[in-house]
Amino acid sequence: MIRVFSDGRTAVRFGLLCTAVFAVGMALSPAARADGPQRILPAGEKPNDARLKPLKDLDGYFPFQPYESNDEWAKRAERVRTQIRVSQGIWPEPTKTPLNAVVHGKKDFGDYTIEKVYFESMPGFYVTGSLYRPKNASGRVPAVLCPHGHWANGRFYDDGEAAVKQKIAVGAEQFLNGGRSPLQARCVQLRGWAAWSFITTCWAMPIASSFRSSWCIGSPSSVRKRTRASTGDSSARKPNRACNR
Repeated sequence: MIRVFSDGRTAVRFGLLCTAVFAVGMALSPAARADGPQRILPAGEKPNDARLKPLKDLDGYFPFQPYESNDEWAKRAERVRTQIRVSQGIWPEPTKTPLNAVVHGKKDFGDYTIEKVYFESMPGFYVTGSLYRPKNASGRVPAVLCPHGHWANGRFYDDGEAAVKQKIAVGAEQFLNGGRSPLQARCVQLRGWAAWSFITTCWAMPIASSFRSSWCIGSPSSVRKRTRASTGDSSARKPNRACNR
C-alpha cells in the first residue's frame, strides 16, 4: 500500500526505492559476480597518460627534436599555449576589460628612460612595474617582460653592499651598483640592445582609488614601497592586511 502525501514525498520515496532495487540487481547479476566492475580497457592495460609513466629526472636524456616544417612547430606552439592557459586557470580566457594603464614619473638616464606603470589586469586588480625605454631606438624593437618572481621587496630588491663585495671578490659579480639591484640591472642591460623592457610585480593588487588602503601580496613594508613607487605618494599608509591570492 502506497500512502500519498500532498507535498510530493511519495514521488521522492518511490524514486529512492527504484534506485536501491536497480543497484542491488546490478550487484547480484552474473556478469558483475564473474568479471567485477565493467572495464574500458583490457585487463592489465593502462591508459596512455603521461602521469602514469616513469617520472622524469635530471639523469634522463631528453634531446630536442627539430621540427621539419613551420606547420609542425605551429601545432606544438598552440599545444604549449593551451597547456599554459589551462595551468594558469585562464582557459577559457576571462572576459577582457579595459586596462586603464597609467604611465608616469619619467626619469632620464641619458640613453634610456625609466617610467612607473600601473594597470588593471581585471577591474580593481592592479599590476605595477617599471618601464625601461631606450632613447636611440628606431623602427620596431623587441619588448621584454621581466617578472621578478618572489624576491624580497619585489623589483626593489637590494642585495646589500657587503654581499655584493663578496661576490665581486670571487668573480661572481663585476659591478657594485648593478650587483645590489640585479633585477633592475637586467633591464638596464636590455636597453643596451635597443629593447623595451618592463619589470613587473606580477601580482594582482585590488587597490582603492586613493591607493591608500588595499589588499596586497607581500610584506606590508614591501607593499608600501611598491605603492609609493607606483603613485609617487610618500604617505601611503600600511595596508589593512597582506594576503596570498
